[in-house]
Amino acid sequence: MRNFILVAVAGIAGFAGCAVGATDSTGQGSEGLTGGIAGRLTNGNGGPIAGATVQIQGYQIVTTMTDANGNYALPGLATTGHTVTATLPNCTFSPASVANVYPGGIVNFRGSGSGCP
Repeated sequence: MRNFILVAVAGIAGFAGCAVGATDSTGQGSEGLTGGIAGRLTNGNGGPIAGATVQIQGYQIVTTMTDANGNYALPGLATTGHTVTATLPNCTFSPASVANVYPGGIVNFRGSGSGCP
């Protein structure tokens, strides 16, 4: 398996009703923010991709990095649809973005290339 993306949307226990004091791209607080998006980045062998950047853009733009197990989670997002993008130098995620993801969604990316551990 070379480049592909797996997307599954399901409820995430603990994210519903979550507001953790995040700020959006305008510096506004978390009022009206009610859910989260999470997932995992893996390489072609199913191993974790740690240290990759995941950006979620919708009402606000928020960014996080994957942990040692390739996991990320961003709680406290607005209830609008978001675009989720994964990036890491010299690693290709195909496609690099998934649109119309709503809080409670899970987006898993699979990457390939010389930069993917």
